[in-house]
Formats: sequence, C-alpha cells, structure tokens
Amino acid sequence: MRNILENDLNNYFALSILVKNLKWKCSTPHETLEEFLEYSLNTNYKIKTSVTSQKMNKIKEKIMIKGIPKFLLKKN
Repeated sequence: MRNILENDLNNYFALSILVKNLKWKCSTPHETLEEFLEYSLNTNYKIKTSVTSQKMNKIKEKIMIKGIPKFLLKKN
C-alpha cells in the first residue's frame, strides 16, 4: 500500500511539473526560465522607477503652480 501511495504521489508531482512547464512554454517567447525571470525582474524595476518619477514630477508641478502647501510650512 505504501509503495502505491508513493508511486501515485511521484506521478502527481511529475505531471504537475510537466503541466506547469507546458503552460510556461506556451505563454512566453523566452527560451529559458532564467531568461524569463531576468526580463520580468528588469521590467518590474523599470516600471516602478518610471511610476515613482512620474509621481514626483506631478508633485513638483503642483508646488510650482499652487505654491507650497500650508501643512508643509512649519510654524516656530
């Protein structure tokens, strides 16, 4: 009974890995997993950096147009 269970588990994991690999192969143009991960990590970094600098530019524009908000001015 134990051998049957182990065999079933091994088959299940082998099939699940095969299915994941097939899904990955069909959904990305990259040749290897490492290439895909490198691309996705670089893309996420560029997107985050771009979004952050866009937000900063909007804040700077508001300050230039409206002046410095009162809550930022400290009263002594």
